[in-house]
Amino acid sequence: MLIFFTKAPRIGFGKTRLSAILPAERCLHLARLLISDTFKVARHFEVVVYYDGKPADLEFLFSAHHNGGETGHLPAHTSAYGRAFEVGHISECVLGDDSRYVSERVPEHAPARSHVSGSARVPGHVPACPSTQRPHLYPQRGATLGERMQHALFQQLSHHRKVILIGSDIVGLTPKLIDRAYKALDTHDIVITPTLDGGYGLIGMRKPCDVFSGMRFSQDDVARNTVKCARERGYSITMEGTLLDVDTFDDALRAETAARDVRCIGAGEYNSNFLIERPWSTVHQERDNAPNSVPLALSPAPWLGAIEAPFVLRVNRASQINLGHKQIGYEFNALRFLEPSGVTPRVYSCTEQGKYIPYGMLTMEYLPGRSLQYEQDLLLAAHLLARVHTLDATDAPLLRPRYPQRELLEECKRMWNVYERFMLPVSAGSGADCHDAAHCDVASCDTSGRNASGSDASYFVPASQSIGSRHSDRSTAERLVLIQTWMKIAAHRANDTPCARPCVINTELNSGNFIINDEAPQTLSCIIDWEKPVIADCEQDIAHFLVPTTTNWKTDTILSAAEIRAFLDEYARFRTVDTQLLRTYMQLNVLRGITWCAMAFVQYSHGEGARNVDTWKKIQEFLSIEYLTTLHDRFFGASCAF
Repeated sequence: MLIFFTKAPRIGFGKTRLSAILPAERCLHLARLLISDTFKVARHFEVVVYYDGKPADLEFLFSAHHNGGETGHLPAHTSAYGRAFEVGHISECVLGDDSRYVSERVPEHAPARSHVSGSARVPGHVPACPSTQRPHLYPQRGATLGERMQHALFQQLSHHRKVILIGSDIVGLTPKLIDRAYKALDTHDIVITPTLDGGYGLIGMRKPCDVFSGMRFSQDDVARNTVKCARERGYSITMEGTLLDVDTFDDALRAETAARDVRCIGAGEYNSNFLIERPWSTVHQERDNAPNSVPLALSPAPWLGAIEAPFVLRVNRASQINLGHKQIGYEFNALRFLEPSGVTPRVYSCTEQGKYIPYGMLTMEYLPGRSLQYEQDLLLAAHLLARVHTLDATDAPLLRPRYPQRELLEECKRMWNVYERFMLPVSAGSGADCHDAAHCDVASCDTSGRNASGSDASYFVPASQSIGSRHSDRSTAERLVLIQTWMKIAAHRANDTPCARPCVINTELNSGNFIINDEAPQTLSCIIDWEKPVIADCEQDIAHFLVPTTTNWKTDTILSAAEIRAFLDEYARFRTVDTQLLRTYMQLNVLRGITWCAMAFVQYSHGEGARNVDTWKKIQEFLSIEYLTTLHDRFFGASCAF
């Protein structure tokens, strides 16, 4: 008899260790997926179910769709981004009816399509006639995990000669492995299959053996201690195979990629990058006294293709440019287009949703190196950036802002509006009562810059009204006046002129976007994290890279005028720079950095999310009158010296 030992999953019950990373519905999806896949293997044998929870929450296992393999899965996204580039209209297929961007056709020689997976099955031996009868369900009995497993095993051993108990959140289980475990019970009292985390996912007995009393579970030495306990109590025990117990996000990554070594090498608000190294196919059992050297029966998801480790897996959780699940395909095709530059990572494959990771993912080459250091790598950065900007962007499958300068200014206005409405008791221009600071809803400031009541919020509040605010002190009033002045200057300089010399730009370049290889800096260094590439002015990228709101954020560096001129001289060897346009973009990027800090100040004041101590310190520093005055004198004053 085979015991299927499981929780009956529901929101908040099952995969709780993943709840800090995955939303509740995605945790439930993963729990159901694992249970469903393991149960399909179990149905090839005589099986009973011992459950913890409510039996109604296991009905998905017995639904009409179960045999099709879709039960428990989130709605599958089609490869819409791939079709979008095939039919040729970004505005229709990628952006909907967003009129801020120009509809551009993509040429016939567009980058190769990305690979999109369905719901993959782990290969293995499958008997021809699996059991179709609904198994008996029994509630688990006992106060501890050990007591519950012992009760289930001993109860079934009273009626059956051999009994095997399997967990439900394991990957790598096959009918062949269960067959081997049953055969091992011909000569041993106990058989277990260890898992990577030190526990075990299968335990079988041919007679009641107490190896549970006093055992501490959820430890990394459970399998080893079980072997030791069995032998001390006179039972013969053996091990068969290896399994993966999926409890953490890293475990889910291992299941998706069939790799043992997974390491996070970069994480942001929207994306995380993981280095995938040694594949499971080369890893054998490393447990004490294992009788056989058996690799984990695990294959990578089909969408990964035949990629040799090491490689980088990029997991996308959200889109900054409102592409939803199409975001990962947008990045994939952008990197494919940029590959001829020789200074961006090569990409291999992507999917809008993995089997075990319910997010969009792409794979790309691993490029060793370090982050850029401004004091020694500035001229190299100019060289790398110029190689991207000199690519012919005519046929690039990317978004094209109609009026890049104006859109940057509008973004600044939206962020600044959040801060003004928080700091001022009255929304100037409308005369309506503003939210009290303790109840101000940041989300009520929609993307049009209007407040919740629909009235226009003024971006240029007179200083007299600012000083009268009950939330204001002298420094707050000075800050409001300064930023309002910047808004006016930027509004005067920014125009609705389309991009004159279009090129592919990154839009958010900082030192972390560069990987510098000291062995061959000119040929092996690269630019990474192409999360928001668009077709626009090269001056926008250059300005964002050089302004203090970028350089001073993570590295405490502020470039001097001489350093900026040296960068521009090096860049000009490959592509000319419009200095007047660059000045405008520098003002816009400084304004963008400060208005972002102002918006983040409000969000932190509301207690939205966990407060990052380093980020909070930088926000306070950037909003200080001393810092703002320095920026004003350098970028908005009469001299406007870079």
